[in-house]
Parts: sequence; C-alpha cells; structure tokens
Amino acid sequence: MTLVKKTPTILLFFCLVLPCLKAEENTDEIKTKITIRVVYAVKDKEAELDPRLKDIQAELRELPFSSFNLLDRLETDIQLDATVELQFGDKQIIAVSFKGTDGYKNKTMIALQIAIKPAAKITFRVADGGRAILGGPSYRNGMLFIEVSGKLQRDSK
Repeated sequence: MTLVKKTPTILLFFCLVLPCLKAEENTDEIKTKITIRVVYAVKDKEAELDPRLKDIQAELRELPFSSFNLLDRLETDIQLDATVELQFGDKQIIAVSFKGTDGYKNKTMIALQIAIKPAAKITFRVADGGRAILGGPSYRNGMLFIEVSGKLQRDSK
C-alpha cells in the first residue's frame, strides 16, 4: 500500500522537475554572419577594379581577367540549416545554406552550400572569419565570381 501512495508523488516529481532541468541546459544557438558579393569579371577591357573590392584585390588579380565590378552584396545572419537567397541581374538567384561546423587543425570550419540557380550547387568549408572566392557561370561578356565569407556567432536564449 505504501508503494501505491508514493507512485503519484514520484510521477508528480518527474512531471514538475524534468521540464525545469531541460530548460537549464545550454540553449545557445549557432548562427553565422555571412557576406556574399557577386563580382562580374571581364577579360578584354582595360584593367579596372571596383573600389568596393579593394580588400580582395590580390586574389582577383591572380585570375585571368582584367576588369572586376561588384554587381551585388548581401550581409545577413543565417541559422543552422537555414538558407538565404540573393537575386541580382537578369533574375539570377544565389542561395547560401549554413550546414554546420567542424574542426580542422585547431580551426573552426563553417560548412556552407551555395546554389547558383539553376546552374550549380557547391558544398564547401571556410575557416571561421575566412572567405572563399568561387567561380560562377558565364555572364554577359564575362564571368561571375562569388565571394562568400562567414563568422560564427552564438546567441543565448
């Protein structure tokens, strides 16, 4: 009989205490601030560099093109497993998804997937705070390059 009387007390304990314990767990959400820049590159023009691209001038000069212009730019926060889209030019769409993080040689790496609709889908990793410049499709008389950078952020709820 004593067991029957304790059973409701034990159930009441689990119903009241377990939800509280779960609420005290680490509730940090991982998200990353990404910057996407769409660069239009042309071979046959005089050497020209859009002043808004000076921070990646050295990397662009290694490419076999002479003129680089910034077509569009997007900077936003993106949560894990979410996707953001950037539409530019002739209804071209670039979608970037944040796939997660991992470690490599004591560095935190950000896994991203970029889709240049409808042409290509590329999954790559970039170091936290780093960037990647990806070759894109042909565009007008040149080619597009997509520069993507990411910086991890943690928000506590």
